[in-house]
Amino acid sequence: MKNIYYLLFVLFAFIPVSISQASVDYTAGYTEIDSAILDSIVISGMGTTVKLVDSGSVSGDVRVELGNYASFFMTGGSVGGNIEALGALPMIIKGGTIGGNISAGSPSDLGDIYIHGNNFKINGQPVAYGTTIKQNGQLTGTLENGDAINTQLSFTGSNGVVLVEVTQVPEPASLVLLTLGAICFRRKK
Repeated sequence: MKNIYYLLFVLFAFIPVSISQASVDYTAGYTEIDSAILDSIVISGMGTTVKLVDSGSVSGDVRVELGNYASFFMTGGSVGGNIEALGALPMIIKGGTIGGNISAGSPSDLGDIYIHGNNFKINGQPVAYGTTIKQNGQLTGTLENGDAINTQLSFTGSNGVVLVEVTQVPEPASLVLLTLGAICFRRKK
């Protein structure tokens, strides 16, 4: 009987569920927030990873606590409040919408925030890709998944933001259609 409960736990532990909670303090393991609606998230456990995807939603703030080897990945969904990086591991943002500010205040330079996309500007000025930026200001651009970003950056510690340029590569079918179109166009001349 004990084996059946274990098997059921293993089968259902990784199925995304829709939950609605006031706030959640993640202290261990890996959690993927797919269709949850949360007021706020605190990531405080050693080695804890939280990933916000698709229709996952946090109406308030996301905070990675100081001194912990915890991380936050955002590839979709939305954060209505601020994203605060105080931890010692990188935070990665590739998509989604952010309603508040992004701030970093870790004394460690290991806790940088990596933002993937293109056309990034801070205060209207183009920025260098791949280097750590510790400039406060308004960040605009396009995230890797196509979402627009327009948020305030602020830094108080050793860490900063690293902007990673992503170049969109057409899928193979699009390249084939483009090539066929060019051949047909050329034959008509």
